[in-house]
Amino acid sequence: MQDLAHVTAAILAGGLGTRLRPVVSDRPKVLAMVQDRPFLTFLLDQLATAGLRSVVVCSGYLGEQLRTVMGETYSTLRLEYSQEPSPLGTAGALSLALPLFKSNVVLVMNGDSYCEVGLRDLWSWHNTHKARATLVLTRVEDTGRDGRVQVTDNGAITRFAEKGDNSAPGWINAGIYLIGLSG
Repeated sequence: MQDLAHVTAAILAGGLGTRLRPVVSDRPKVLAMVQDRPFLTFLLDQLATAGLRSVVVCSGYLGEQLRTVMGETYSTLRLEYSQEPSPLGTAGALSLALPLFKSNVVLVMNGDSYCEVGLRDLWSWHNTHKARATLVLTRVEDTGRDGRVQVTDNGAITRFAEKGDNSAPGWINAGIYLIGLSG
């Protein structure tokens, strides 16, 4: 099994940041300062610790600031940038960045959330199950704010319920995915 050093990560950082605009109006939300450093560095540290080497930051709103602030490298990571000319959504951002991906599987992370997960364990699970795609879920007491992900006993996703549907305990999307690009 290939290790994570050969897997490209994509960080989705193209949102308009409208909910954070009152406190972070002058920069993309991934550059919001948390504990005296840009939030993006927490995600990059997680990727570097897991052994990844290549990251594509999919940017949009004020995206030119990302390259200026973060540069071409961070720790052991090589950073590349794919900037949307206008909001394209998740699939559009990944499609635009496709030429920059150097691996057959891409580890995708939402740039506006942090989920402490063992990325090496996730990679192992994905490969052991020969999955085409793997989505990290987390259990919460109230799924109404985030939307609910319904799964079978063996972990297959059967339904995504919209925000506000059925406020109750359940699984939500944690914003980390492994996606196979071929096959």
